[in-house]
Order: sequence, then C-alpha cells, then structure tokens
Amino acid sequence: MGRLPATLSWLGLRGGEPLDGRVAVLSPHLDDAVLSLGAAIAHTRGEVTVVTVFAGDPDSAEPAGAWDSRAGFRTEGDAARARRREDQLACADVGARPVWLPFGDHQYPPDDEGEVIAAVAQAVAAADTVLVPAFPLVHDDHARLVALVERDGLGGRRLGRYVEQPYAAASRDRADDGWL
Repeated sequence: MGRLPATLSWLGLRGGEPLDGRVAVLSPHLDDAVLSLGAAIAHTRGEVTVVTVFAGDPDSAEPAGAWDSRAGFRTEGDAARARRREDQLACADVGARPVWLPFGDHQYPPDDEGEVIAAVAQAVAAADTVLVPAFPLVHDDHARLVALVERDGLGGRRLGRYVEQPYAAASRDRADDGWL
C-alpha cells in the first residue's frame, strides 16, 4: 500500500481501521497533538491521552520568554495557565484526556533530560501505543523530545510516528522524504 492510501486508512478515511486501545500522543507543545492528529484522535476506538511535555509551569512567576512576551503574557505561569485552558478545550473536542508536564520549552532554561524522560515514561506507562512527532522536526523542542525517546526508549511500548502540522504542510521536503 502506498503512503497516501496507508495514511488515509490510518486516519479512518476510505474504510480504514482507526487506532484502538490505550493510546498516548506525545505532544511537544500544547497545540501540536490536536493540530497534527485531531481527526485520528477523534476516531480512535479506545482511550487517548495527550501528554504535553513542554507545557510550562503554571505556578512560575518567572518573566515570560520572548515568544510568550510577544503573545502578551507577563510570566511563564500566565502563559502556561492560558495555554492549558485552550488545550483542555481542544482535547475535549477530540475526546482525549490531557496530561501536562511542567517542563519549559525552548524560551526557558532547559530542564534536566533525565527528569524529562522519566516524567514522559511515567505519563505513558498505561499506554499500549505511543505516538511521537516524526516529520519534519524543524522545531528544536520537537527534535529534542524525539531524541530523548529514541535514546532512552519507553519501556517496550509500540511506537508510531506522526507528521507534524502545520510544519509539514509548509515543508518543501515533503515529496523528497516520501511524506504526503
């Protein structure tokens, strides 16, 4: 089966089988999972947990990073709380349960990698299948998360890889890598 028919089948289109069982989607940021996999999540037979790794610390009084400042937030905590509210609504729309890890994204000092992967492993412990971002990995946080998972693994869980939107739609390398 070619990539386009396989992708349509996986998304539950054209008679394909949806994902089933206990599925965890690793989302680097609070919008990545639903933007990339919203339809697939909504059609999953079973339980879907969206684990956002770099969801920020809602209790932080640290000044907002450059990106969060441009969005009008005063502190890291203000941004984390607002974005988590948005994510909660988005996850509810597609029938997923959000899990937020308190690690900062690229605009804040990096957290200990051991702590990050340990928290990820704990958050996906009940999952049969874990979906991780895979293409095009142009954002540093996305690449960092994937590198941690590839380096340390997730305890033998079945891994699937997903195309990251909107990055993939804007990528000039789509056809060269065989992704559609």
